[in-house]
Amino acid sequence: MVLASASAMPSAHAQGNDIDALMKRVLDNRYTSWQELGDFTLRNIIAVDLEAPLEVPYSRLRREHEWYVLDGVAVRSPERVDGIDIDSGERRDSEDDWRRSEGRRRAHGDPQDLAPRFISDAFYGTEFPFEPGAYYFAGHDTVAGREVVRIEYYPTGPDDEASNPRLSQGFNKTSLVTFWVDPEAEQIAKYSFDNAGMDFLPLRWLARVEGFGASAEMTPVGDVWMPARTTVTGRVTTALGRFQGSITQEFFDYREAETGARLIGLAGPR
Repeated sequence: MVLASASAMPSAHAQGNDIDALMKRVLDNRYTSWQELGDFTLRNIIAVDLEAPLEVPYSRLRREHEWYVLDGVAVRSPERVDGIDIDSGERRDSEDDWRRSEGRRRAHGDPQDLAPRFISDAFYGTEFPFEPGAYYFAGHDTVAGREVVRIEYYPTGPDDEASNPRLSQGFNKTSLVTFWVDPEAEQIAKYSFDNAGMDFLPLRWLARVEGFGASAEMTPVGDVWMPARTTVTGRVTTALGRFQGSITQEFFDYREAETGARLIGLAGPR
């Protein structure tokens, strides 16, 4: 599927129909395309940074994990916390707790619950219903060396029927979600959203949240786009001052579990 430039589009109505049809398939693929990989392993780093007023580092946390598939379940196994290796017994206990937690989550049967947790987490910012007529072609681009199309989505407002109603409440008519889509694979290669309101958060009277944004970058692993990096940023203003925070996750070193052969990915071993 090839989309022409905006100037070559026959009409806004025809463009909207094409974009709507593409985005419907792309959003349907969010939690299913990974199934083409079979068993695989990868590594994951979570970094949490919080700066106090005057840009003074307040808190930093770094966790490293290995993921592997066991009996059809993607298990997260802790390796290190802030550079300190996890004891083998503690690691096994954590894996057992994770499998039990995943069993409860998968029992719901929702597409995002059946996907590995790192997949559903990567697409957390896109858990809104398909909304025809709200997607617009914005140009061509390149992600990870592949040609993609850039599509802008302008939510019309909260939707109580969304799979994540609380997240949907954060969107308003000034919100913008940008997708970079591989039209051939019909998968998301990258996305970002800005200007999301935070009125849905609890204890809203206690702190003012502003400058909130989130983004995710994928990497082609074979013919499937898998998470490479997700970032959530924001500023929180309290009586103690303004705090700037970010949560970043990196995913890399994707491998086939059966042969140990390296799959095509964005980042090499670390």
